[in-house]
Amino acid sequence: MSIAFPNTYCVLLLLVAGLIAPQPGTARAQSVWELTPYQVRVVIAATHVPELGSVPQQLVHELAPRMENLLGAAWQIEVIADGGPPSEAHAAVWALPAGAIDAARLPEGWLTPDHDKLLLLRVVPAVDGWRVAAREWDAATSRLGPVVTHPLRQAAKLRDTAVRALLDAFRPLSRIERVEAGEGGWRAVLRLRAGGLPTRDPELQWALAGKLFCPIVRFNDREGRLRRDRDGNPLLPQPVPWTFLVVEDVDGSEAVCRIQSGLGAPLSAGRRGRTEQLALAVLPPAEATRLTLLARDEPHRPLAGYEVLVQRPGETATRLVGRTDRSGGIELAPADDPLTIVLIRSGRQLLARLPVVAGFATELAAYVPDDTQRLEAEAFVSALQEQLVDTVTRREVLLRRAETELEAGRTDEAKRLLTRLQQLPDRETLRRRLLTRRSRLRSPDRHVQRQLETLFDDTSKLLDRHLDPAPVNALAQAVAHQAAGTSAAP
Repeated sequence: MSIAFPNTYCVLLLLVAGLIAPQPGTARAQSVWELTPYQVRVVIAATHVPELGSVPQQLVHELAPRMENLLGAAWQIEVIADGGPPSEAHAAVWALPAGAIDAARLPEGWLTPDHDKLLLLRVVPAVDGWRVAAREWDAATSRLGPVVTHPLRQAAKLRDTAVRALLDAFRPLSRIERVEAGEGGWRAVLRLRAGGLPTRDPELQWALAGKLFCPIVRFNDREGRLRRDRDGNPLLPQPVPWTFLVVEDVDGSEAVCRIQSGLGAPLSAGRRGRTEQLALAVLPPAEATRLTLLARDEPHRPLAGYEVLVQRPGETATRLVGRTDRSGGIELAPADDPLTIVLIRSGRQLLARLPVVAGFATELAAYVPDDTQRLEAEAFVSALQEQLVDTVTRREVLLRRAETELEAGRTDEAKRLLTRLQQLPDRETLRRRLLTRRSRLRSPDRHVQRQLETLFDDTSKLLDRHLDPAPVNALAQAVAHQAAGTSAAP
């Protein structure tokens, strides 16, 4: 039996079918991503503060409505209390440095598979009132954020201070959609999570010009969970080293970023299989970072005495921070501009240009060429070249004087000057010294070894050019000929 539908009804059916039918992968993923709200769980813990009453229960009732008024549909928020004084597990998480953390290390019950953002909040007494602190854990990147602290001096402002701390600790997440070549370098186009859901407060923006993002690579299995190794341990997402994304322009849910990196090609131009390229907003804390320089080749020994300079992106002026200590380390203090370019220099050689946000990581290790052999070779060659200049100068003077004495017929004086000439270091003597040092100075680093070869080759060419033995040999023949003629005369 066939049933005939009115034309209008057929059109409606086609429209509905088009809405629910699977869309092409990329377009559908982008649409879902930008319209998917953050599933946020806030966990509150506070010491017993009589002046503030029951802080956890008070905030449990007040935070969610206030957040909804500010953020609208961008956040789906749940607020729970940890119960009583902070537990040991809670205190341990607060003490961890910013960076990666396995979800298994979070106290049980804090995070469920339905939540992709965990915000911790606590209130503690202080001399001048209280301190409200917040920090975030992002499930997609397994990254624990820095602690954000705000002073609280009036109990009536507890809720508003807590809201400000939570918003300041929140790090927007995005996907790297594509990488493009642009004027002045490469650009990354980000698609912001919940970027298509406008907030009710227009001043709350997920990305503004100048904001920094850290690219992070995530390896998924077929179900979209973290891939596991052979031992069953999850492969935690890894930040792309020495790379940051600087927002230049925002258009709706898309942000165009300048790629600032110390690597040649830090990001893939497209998505590869189940590998995701994410980007997490950077909240640089007001702390220092200890940078340690290690030799690139094994054994990775500490590199002491290397110069460390900093400059602002896009500028040429540099400022010397200092030299690495015996352990190869140096402290990098936070700057007015969070992103700085760190220059590593050994002697006159620039070894690396590394984008760094001081405080983003408490410790960084940079593997750079061990420049010890090149410095030693440079010092040896410099001394040899100074000797070469001195030898060439003295040789020219003695040659001219000897020629003058010969022309005047003073053969004995010419012989004396020739003897002094022959006592000067000749080309073969200096070449043997050069070859001996060259055979001893070898570097496992191919780049440094090429520099050594170039340095010794150039010096050898200088010896060939300026210490040709032909003029001295010609003078010796002229002196011998004139001496023979003088002795044969009656």
